[in-house]
Amino acid sequence: MTVPNKDEDLLFDIDPVPMQQRANLGPVEGSTRAGRYTLLGLLGKGGMAEVFLATQDGPQGFAKTCVVKRIRRSLVAEPRFIDMFLREARVAARLNHPNAVQIFELGEDDSSGHREYFLAMEFLDGVTLHRAARRCWAHDESMPMEVVIRAVADAALGLHHAHTLTGNDGRQTSLVHRDVSPDNIMLTRDGVSKMLDFGIAKSTDVDEMTGTGEVKGKIPFMSPEQLQGMPLDGRSDLWSLGVTMYWLLTGQRPFDASSEPMTIDAIMRRAPQPPRERNPLIPHSVQQLMMQLLHKDRDQRVSSGAVLAEKLLDILGPTAGYAAAASFAAKAMQWQDIQGSHPVSALTIFAARPHSHWLKRLDEGSLNDGEGLERLFPALTPTGPRGALEPATAKTVTGLMVVRRSNARPIAAGAIAAGVLAVATLVFLAGSKEEHPVLL
Repeated sequence: MTVPNKDEDLLFDIDPVPMQQRANLGPVEGSTRAGRYTLLGLLGKGGMAEVFLATQDGPQGFAKTCVVKRIRRSLVAEPRFIDMFLREARVAARLNHPNAVQIFELGEDDSSGHREYFLAMEFLDGVTLHRAARRCWAHDESMPMEVVIRAVADAALGLHHAHTLTGNDGRQTSLVHRDVSPDNIMLTRDGVSKMLDFGIAKSTDVDEMTGTGEVKGKIPFMSPEQLQGMPLDGRSDLWSLGVTMYWLLTGQRPFDASSEPMTIDAIMRRAPQPPRERNPLIPHSVQQLMMQLLHKDRDQRVSSGAVLAEKLLDILGPTAGYAAAASFAAKAMQWQDIQGSHPVSALTIFAARPHSHWLKRLDEGSLNDGEGLERLFPALTPTGPRGALEPATAKTVTGLMVVRRSNARPIAAGAIAAGVLAVATLVFLAGSKEEHPVLL
């Protein structure tokens, strides 16, 4: 087994920036043209490719914003990298689904004196789930549960499209993404999520450039069978989607350790900690589905992305989550990235509680779990009969506003308790009728 080569895996791993950040584009080195596209500025660089914001210009002032990706100029004469780039283009061109990034064309340009290949694709005005979550945590907030469920359902549908692709002869080709992670799911401004980065996807009818037993992807998100170099199917991607969902709802990965070998050992041998032990407001039905996705035996996992999406949408109910996702996306896109590590506190994770009344009704126990809340707030959980929170206390705790960490220094539990209870008392006396105010 080989640890992933970052230079090879960053072909597509670029996060397109929101529209309002175009002023921060980097300069274009060399030609500002790629076929019929005008390059406006650099969005980012991977190990092998550069990604530019561009426009496709036409008659009578027609212009369409898009993204152009081309091999880095230092590598244009390397046949191996050209072959990898063309392979990615062949794979991505076959995808045509509202939950997968759309490729417009593979082009070539020789205006610089040598042939350069490029990919033109749709520009997604949004933010990756990884960036959205990090921005939330840096502001002592968290992603609403409905947004996470909706985004994972969308990603599952996009993956199902890839997993069930057929060739021109009608034969199924089983395209497996192999690098599903929060970095590669884009939440767009209108609340729809799309899968990115099929650059290292594996298909049964494309010549492989990956050596036997070589592993590609991000280790903490890899399935056991992927780490072992076994033949993969779509259920490996669903494992990775389960890890993604776990991370978004708890702030921690289910299998994490101080080194890559130890992380691999945990994935192969250790059972994941039930997510409700880290965030007791996760409904039981959601936890059950996440644990099924993380089963070591892939035969015991959810059978397909379509089935997973159906189960998640059943949990969401008629709200569907699009309005919440669009509202959250607009907010996350306005935040700026904050440098440094921002660990997730118990109070931050609490903000991920269910916001919609439909989702809350699925599992009332998740909102009155005295034992679970006591683990998060040991000084704030007086209990009533049979361990249930007293009504006023339940209202207080479920209405908590996030306590901001001051310079990331620990705050004594007693001070937190006093401050939160003081705020809650004012809310209670004000006679608020909203039991679960939306934080985000």
